[in-house]
Amino acid sequence: MRQAPQGMLRVVSSFGFGRRFVAPALSALARQYPQLELRLDVSDRLVDLVSEGFDLDIRIGDDIAPNLIARKLADNQRILCASPAYLQRHGVPKNPAELAGRTCLVIKERDHPFGLWRLQGRAAKRR
Repeated sequence: MRQAPQGMLRVVSSFGFGRRFVAPALSALARQYPQLELRLDVSDRLVDLVSEGFDLDIRIGDDIAPNLIARKLADNQRILCASPAYLQRHGVPKNPAELAGRTCLVIKERDHPFGLWRLQGRAAKRR
């Protein structure tokens, strides 16, 4: 017979993702395994798991230090969009290269300088 998990599990995640997704998942895990003591730290800086004593880092991205073991949990797709007013003022870009000079808002993850755009597909949808 297997023993239920017990002891301390220290988890870190980015603030927004941790609050929205990781915290509810850990809450459900705590209900399922009451002997497991869970601690979630949310931080928008990249932490050093070993020196800071974390067991698990749930992060978005693929820049993993070589001394860590990583597993992909899910794809994280984002949508690039513009308001009709913005497109009217600045024009509709004809190709991805035209995006380089545009003013935009990006989601910044932890210590990454800015979001990395990996555009796929040729079709654009207008809503």
